[in-house]
Amino acid sequence: MLVSTVRIVAGKKTYALSKVEAVDLGVIVPDKESASNLVCLGEIGLVNAAFLGLVAMLPGVDARPLIIIAACVGVLPLLMLIAGIQRGACVTEKYAVRIRSSSGETKILESMDRGRIQEIVNTIDEALVHLRLSREQSASL
Repeated sequence: MLVSTVRIVAGKKTYALSKVEAVDLGVIVPDKESASNLVCLGEIGLVNAAFLGLVAMLPGVDARPLIIIAACVGVLPLLMLIAGIQRGACVTEKYAVRIRSSSGETKILESMDRGRIQEIVNTIDEALVHLRLSREQSASL
């Protein structure tokens, strides 16, 4: 990322600083729906396996096959539950440098490091202030 008094270079794209109206830090909230779906399906499957285990305890029921089936039926839901919890715990917010111009808003850089993104936003903001001050000085001459 390069910020000068005339342009911003982000990767392979260059943005004219004179076209930028504002810059801010954006927060990208991750989608946790798939994690919660895995957890819910895992819980439902474990309840079904537990129900089979309870049926096996009824008097007059041959428990051995039902307990084996309940154990087999419970493995996949348990794995789904673990995967859902792990996925939900690992998903974190991302932060973005957003610039606004007359053509709309653009995310020019994303990162999980909020401090780094805030530094870049501050640098671009300082460059914008400097550009506006130099324009005002030129206009007053």
